[in-house]
Amino acid sequence: MIAHRDVKAFYDCLGCVEDWLAVIGDRAIDVLIRHGKFDDARAVCELGCGTGRLAARLLRDHVAGECRYLGFDLSTTMARLARKRLRPWSDRAVVVQADAAPRIPLGDGVVDRFIATYVIEIFDDDEARAVLREAHRVLAKGGLACLTSLGRGQTPLSRLVCGLRNRVYAWRPAFVGGCRPIALRPCLPASDWSLTHHSVITRWGFSCEVVVAERV
Repeated sequence: MIAHRDVKAFYDCLGCVEDWLAVIGDRAIDVLIRHGKFDDARAVCELGCGTGRLAARLLRDHVAGECRYLGFDLSTTMARLARKRLRPWSDRAVVVQADAAPRIPLGDGVVDRFIATYVIEIFDDDEARAVLREAHRVLAKGGLACLTSLGRGQTPLSRLVCGLRNRVYAWRPAFVGGCRPIALRPCLPASDWSLTHHSVITRWGFSCEVVVAERV
């Protein structure tokens, strides 16, 4: 696994280029928004908010005017860019630079949407499960975890891309920002979550898993 300090260094250098790279996962984000029922959200927490691209889209087009947003990111650069992008909603949107510890610095049951897009795959397996336990803790009962990740290949091309990415990750995980294809569903035990949507979207050889799960 890659050290968290190396993940931070990677995304500090990536900066606004992340917006260009995000087009790979945009279709998966579209699906996530469609199934995340954001129109009735009142408090949204996003882990790994990046440049604030998704947050701005939600605040502009999909959540009610009183909805509050709190975003966390490990990267100094990403947090700065997100704050700049979210200035039009500064009265209800806050971005915090936080460390990569699995614990989320929020109280129990204080949000009704938890978002993590292309973030869970940065953590090792134990940390990923811990992050999703934290998501369960901070969500109110009936709240939704809205997740996307780089998934395992579903087509011949995507299996090839996935295999190449795994080889790069095994050689130098820092070259891919510490991200490796994972499966989200096994991280969400049925005792804690009720799955409301699951799909895999493949674009340009990259498979992206989309999961929306209700906290029980």
